[in-house]
Amino acid sequence: MMKKHKWKILVSSLVMLIPTVVGLILWNKLPEKLPVHWGPGGKVDGWGSPVLAVVILPLILLGIYWLCLFITSKDKKQADQSPKAMGMIFWLMPFISLFASGFIYAAALGLEFNFTALISVFLGIVFLVVGNYMPKCKQNYTLGVKLTWTLANEENWNATHRFAGKLWVICGVLIMLCAFLPMEAFPVVALGIILLAVIPVAIYSSLYYKKQVREGRASYEDAKMMKHYPKWAVVLTIVLVTAILAFAAVIVFTGEVTVTYGDTAFTVDATYSQELTVNYADISVVEYREEGVDGHRVSGVGSPKLLVGWFKNQELGNHTRYTSGDMDVACVVVTLEDGSVLVLGGQDNEASEEIYDELITRVGK
Repeated sequence: MMKKHKWKILVSSLVMLIPTVVGLILWNKLPEKLPVHWGPGGKVDGWGSPVLAVVILPLILLGIYWLCLFITSKDKKQADQSPKAMGMIFWLMPFISLFASGFIYAAALGLEFNFTALISVFLGIVFLVVGNYMPKCKQNYTLGVKLTWTLANEENWNATHRFAGKLWVICGVLIMLCAFLPMEAFPVVALGIILLAVIPVAIYSSLYYKKQVREGRASYEDAKMMKHYPKWAVVLTIVLVTAILAFAAVIVFTGEVTVTYGDTAFTVDATYSQELTVNYADISVVEYREEGVDGHRVSGVGSPKLLVGWFKNQELGNHTRYTSGDMDVACVVVTLEDGSVLVLGGQDNEASEEIYDELITRVGK
């Protein structure tokens, strides 16, 4: 497959790098921090450097795209796949890359837009395209509705994909209509529509297979999932699951906060996060909270070892936090002259107290 479609792969890969080229052209006009994540209410709650938005994110999407192509190329059943279905593989990810980067650049340059409307239209188009191509997708292991019943029986596969195609087109229209909803209601309604696009398809396939069994056109013995997957797919699944679990274990059981003190400023750094430098002259108040500071995470890293990122509570409002993963551990609340708040803390009360004593000595407030 890779040799047969090498030019499509090359062109689509170059299209995915267009955001990087555009970002480099706009580099001097971009702010120091670009929005990279929007919360449920349509407000920006995550920021990143220009390098992250312009270079790293497009490369991550390109890597995911190549991984999908590699996996698809190992599926022998894709050799006779419908050209239209294959076209979805080649162009869906580039479309996502262009939209995501365009969204980030527009927000970074101060352009105002309706967050709900844009996301609704984008998701709606994806559902419409996928729904239109589903009935054309031939039975395989990597593309389409891969259920135990569809893999066991080609008739079930075709019937399920005809049903799924119609349902996804309807759901695409419904998601587009979400553009008229308030931002706060969009996530709940959109999630409901996505579940509507998935659950009925599985139920339909199951009921259709039971009908086939009753009519003697299928058997439950044939519907064993592992029976139909090739060895490479099983091995790849095991490797990916193992890698994800290992990554999760590292995030959960590792990480620390370190504070480095200079003559005019201090720098706080945490594992898996960007460092932050604060001038002593910009500090208004330094407080020691023996019982810690609670709050919920808006964005950032949260684990038993670390709480880093943007947080919010009733007392402090929005604030930046660099502490251990336990909110009950003592911490230091630093209020800056501009009103922003920084919460610092070590792995235990003694470490937090050392941070407080050092800051009081250097700030003199």
